[in-house]
Amino acid sequence: QHKLCIVHLNEHFNLINAQSVPLVDEINTLFDLFKTISSSRPSFLLELETWRQDACGKIDNLYQTIRQEFEETLAEERIKQKNELDQLRNRINKLIEEEEASQKDIDTIILKISQEYITIEKPTTLSKDLWLHSNPWKTMPLKNCDRSIAASDNHLLVVQTHKLYLFDQQLTLQNESQYPYDIYTLDEQTMTVKKSTFSNRFMEREWWCGTCSNDSLFVTAKVVGSSVFEFSLQPSIELVEEHRPPIFCTQDEFISDISASNNFLAIAVVNDKDDVRFDLYAIGTRQQAWSLQLDRIPSTCRIRCCTLNNDQWIMIDRNKRELYHISQNGKLLNKEKYREVPWNAVQFNINCIAILTKQNINLHQLF
Repeated sequence: QHKLCIVHLNEHFNLINAQSVPLVDEINTLFDLFKTISSSRPSFLLELETWRQDACGKIDNLYQTIRQEFEETLAEERIKQKNELDQLRNRINKLIEEEEASQKDIDTIILKISQEYITIEKPTTLSKDLWLHSNPWKTMPLKNCDRSIAASDNHLLVVQTHKLYLFDQQLTLQNESQYPYDIYTLDEQTMTVKKSTFSNRFMEREWWCGTCSNDSLFVTAKVVGSSVFEFSLQPSIELVEEHRPPIFCTQDEFISDISASNNFLAIAVVNDKDDVRFDLYAIGTRQQAWSLQLDRIPSTCRIRCCTLNNDQWIMIDRNKRELYHISQNGKLLNKEKYREVPWNAVQFNINCIAILTKQNINLHQLF
C-alpha cells in the first residue's frame, strides 16, 4: 500500500489542473467555432440562393411575356370571331328584311357551334417582313455613337463618345462609365462595369468583335486571316483555345462579325473580292452546319450579324441599308431596306429588337 503525503498530492492535482484548463479552453473555443459555422451559411449556399432568385426572376419574366402574348392573341381571336358573327347576323337580317332568302342562301350559311376546346395556332417563325416595315415603338437620339451594342434580357449597352451607357427596357439611363476600348464584364446586380484582367496578356492584339455563349467568350482580332480566340467564362476568364485559319476563315479572308446562340457560332466572312458568306458552326465540334453566300459588299463596309429568337439570324449591310433575315436552316427568308442606315442590331428581349443607326436607337416589336 502506497502512502502519499499531502504535499505530493497537491502538486499532482495542480499539475493535472494546469493541463486541463487549456484543454477546456480549446474545447470551448472549438464549440464556439462550431456554433458560428452552424449558424452561418456557406458561400456556395448564398451563391445557390442568388442563382435561384435570378432563375426564378427570369422564369417569371418569361411567363409574364408569354401570358401577355397569349392574352393579346386571344383578344384578337375574339374580335375576329365577333366580327364574323356580326357579319353573319347582318346577312341573315338583310335576307329576312328582303324576304328573298332561298334554300341556296340558307345552305351557304354555315354555323357550327362546338363544345370542344379551341386551339389557337400561331406561327413560331417570325413574319418575313412585318417587323421590318413597322415603325419603331420607341426611338432615342444618339450623338457620336459607336457601332457597338450589346444586350441582356433587361439591359442595353451602347458605346458613345468613349463611354459605356447602360439602359433599361424603356431606354432610361441606368449607368455610365469610361470605355477605353477593351474587354469588360457587366454585373447586372450591382450595375458595375469592370475591365477583364486577362486582356492585359494580349496587349498586342487589337480586338475587333466578340460574342458569348453560355460557357465561352469568342473574340477576333482586326487582321486578315484572324484566329478566333475562345475563352472560358467560369470560374475565371482564361484562354481555352486559339482557333487558327482555316478553321473559321482562310488566310486571305476577314471575319467581319461573330454571334453565338444555342451552342452555335455564326460568322460573317468577307474575302478580298468582296464576296460575303454567312457560316454557322457547332461550338463543341467546330463542324459547319451550313454556309450561305450573300451579295457582294465593299470591303470597306463592315457586315454585322445578330441572333433572332435563338435560332434565326439578322445580317446587316449598311452600305445598301439592307437587313437579311436568315432561317435556322441557312435559308434567306427576306431582304429589306431599312428606314435609316443600320449600323448594328441586337435582340433586346423576347419581344424586341434594337437597331442602332448613326443617329438613333430604334426599338422594334417582334411579331
